[in-house]
Amino acid sequence: MLEWWNGFAAGTAAGAILPIVTALGLKACYERVDPATVLVLQGARGRSVALRSRLVWPTTQVRRLAVHAHPFEVSLQDDQAVWTRDRVRVEVVARITLRIARDSAQILGVIDWLGYERATDSKVIRDAFAPQLEEALHAVASTFDGEDVYARRLDFRQRVIELVAPHLRGFVVDELAISTFQKIAAT
Repeated sequence: MLEWWNGFAAGTAAGAILPIVTALGLKACYERVDPATVLVLQGARGRSVALRSRLVWPTTQVRRLAVHAHPFEVSLQDDQAVWTRDRVRVEVVARITLRIARDSAQILGVIDWLGYERATDSKVIRDAFAPQLEEALHAVASTFDGEDVYARRLDFRQRVIELVAPHLRGFVVDELAISTFQKIAAT
């Protein structure tokens, strides 16, 4: 009878301890993700992206990638000022904010293109996309008259976003503010 009791007690103790040990082990493998970051997981099955908290096995390589906004300014003044359809020069100062799209395929594309460190470097992002924004500002301004640039500034802004958006390679426009429209002279 005593042997039965010892076996029962040992089994009960193991049954009580096993779930606790399992829970602690799983908690140690649980990675939390805040809204400004994503996890990029490299495991035996390849790469994947976790946008929310996730259970990560010890054999999986984990890297965090910040997906916060990157603002920069483009100033087209003096010789670089844009020309309108009726040959009026307009100085434009635009402030754009870009961020990595919260989509697994887009995130992996940005990592392949820029790498982990460069994908979060605001200077690299500015250098990559400022020329495209400048071209878009010139292209859109050439479709407006000098008087219409300021009067239809929301339409101007929307057209610039439409021109820039397809070429952002995994980034999205968070905000575009055109802070200055100043006519210089007609020629």
